[in-house]
Amino acid sequence: MLGELLTEDDQKIFKHLVSIDVDEFQDIKSGYSITLAFSSNPYFEDTKLTKTCSFSDDGKITVKATTINWKDGMDIANGKAYTENGEKRLLIDERETSSFHSSY
Repeated sequence: MLGELLTEDDQKIFKHLVSIDVDEFQDIKSGYSITLAFSSNPYFEDTKLTKTCSFSDDGKITVKATTINWKDGMDIANGKAYTENGEKRLLIDERETSSFHSSY
């Protein structure tokens, strides 16, 4: 179901997803955090990535996210991706795409 929302490269990364945890702030109206837990993978060193959204009374939204520690040459946010044979390639599609990594 989520496949339609993720790029092909995101789908490869999400195969290593172990769990998703959502923690609401004590006052749910003030925000929440989402933590993605990953198994060891060829893309990044992190085992957990967290994104926190905070909402102020004046409507301001503050978003903080874990900085992804990409493995050498595997940063798909900078136009590089992993292929099945282990070689790196540049993404051919020049269109701006939305991806899970664009939020981090």
